[in-house]
Amino acid sequence: MRKLLILGSLLILIPFYLFSAEVSASVNKSAVYPGDSVVFSIKASGGDIEFPKIDKIGNADVSEAGTSSSYVIINGNASKTLTKMYSFTPEGNVTIPSFAVKIDGKEYMTKPIKIVVLNPNAPRPNAKALLEIRADKNSSYVGEPVNIELVLKLKASANIAKAQIDTPKFDNLWVKQIGDVQKTQEGDYIVQKYRFLAFAQQAGKIKIGPITAHYATVKRDSYDPFGGMNISIFGENLVWKKVLSNTVTIDAKPLPGNLELYGNFDIKAKVDKTKVYANKPVNLTITVRGAGNIDDVKKFNLNIPNAIVYSDEPQVKSGFNGSQYGGVFTQKIAIIADKNYTIPPIKLRYFDKNSKKETVKKTEPIKITVIGGKTAAAPAQVAVANSPKPAVSANSNQSIAASKEPPQNCTGGYIKYLTFILGIFLGAAAMLLWQKRGAKKEPKELPIIKKIKKAKSDKELYKILLPFANESKVIANKLKKLEENIYKNGKNKIDKETLFDYFEEPEE
Repeated sequence: MRKLLILGSLLILIPFYLFSAEVSASVNKSAVYPGDSVVFSIKASGGDIEFPKIDKIGNADVSEAGTSSSYVIINGNASKTLTKMYSFTPEGNVTIPSFAVKIDGKEYMTKPIKIVVLNPNAPRPNAKALLEIRADKNSSYVGEPVNIELVLKLKASANIAKAQIDTPKFDNLWVKQIGDVQKTQEGDYIVQKYRFLAFAQQAGKIKIGPITAHYATVKRDSYDPFGGMNISIFGENLVWKKVLSNTVTIDAKPLPGNLELYGNFDIKAKVDKTKVYANKPVNLTITVRGAGNIDDVKKFNLNIPNAIVYSDEPQVKSGFNGSQYGGVFTQKIAIIADKNYTIPPIKLRYFDKNSKKETVKKTEPIKITVIGGKTAAAPAQVAVANSPKPAVSANSNQSIAASKEPPQNCTGGYIKYLTFILGIFLGAAAMLLWQKRGAKKEPKELPIIKKIKKAKSDKELYKILLPFANESKVIANKLKKLEENIYKNGKNKIDKETLFDYFEEPEE
């Protein structure tokens, strides 16, 4: 009898054991490659079940991947088991923390799970997509070019419909893409290669990557158990996934002497003339040509005493000559002065890639002779003072004596008198004729005013006024405003009437 009572008690306890609350957590894989998704599942059994809302695991965003359920009925009592699935793509090793699940008002905690992200360079069998960064060197000088390749491999048999690489971010690097995307095939993979040329902008360890690519496979199923994003196109679904590249570190070494240029360059300077009239421009052209980071050549600034210097913005044409990157830097400068001057040597400092040391190259000084300027006027004044037949004598006594001498020919004075009377008569006749016509002839327009009227842009007007830069504050002020408009996106309004007034009635 005692045995039957014990057995009956056990049978009564069985339903409670079967239907007691239970929580567990699992993942579809605990080791993944960069870009692979992890499906994290929470399984709960009981009556009223409430799952946690999970937005992030580590730094990765989390999306819900689906829910499955099952029911069990024993002796008329029903119990349910729910499984909630979450999907995320870890960017590095991460631990899924414990989460609380409420069952019939009571909280139950899941156990933490570790996820390991494997080395992307390690062998990865049957991967649908691979993304790799390659650099031709891991150490360089600041300004020294580094060739970088971004290689995307897509498995031909994976039914990939689309693929795209996110715009790479290169910190502390000046980067230029080279050419078009190269497409080849290696075994079962279709390969896309993107080429870049990178120049370190500062010394230190520079990390490149990881870079992300997205690819879409076509699935006819509306349900993706791995948490992909489904987009229906013509009855099919595009499931987007991402893949991360490896990282590459470049050790950028500083150039000596605060240099910024690396390569091999030449510099030349030439002028359109070496003799010029006072206050007329001499046009100087500076050219830097060579292989290296030509884009980093800075604008040259000239300091020439007693001269006005106007510089255009430099123009750079760069590209590849064989396997070497380089180009041509050109800067134009206008110089205006009213006396002789010398354009000083123009220096270019750079780190020579062959000798591995600082190199300085410079142009020859250029002497400019100004005609009719202050320097040229002095000898002319001396020549006048020493002339044997001066127009006005330097001796005041001789001038007084000469004025007292009687006229040598009286007839000359009589002719002058008649000429004077005739002039008055002709003047009166002209006035009378003008009044009869009743029209006033317009004064002839000066050529400079015609040019100003025809100027259709700030740059045209700038060139017209440039030769007069040293003549007046009015012109200097207009040139300054025009320069701001042309080179600094200024919005200065140029009043041409002021210029007309100036040239019609020049300042004393």
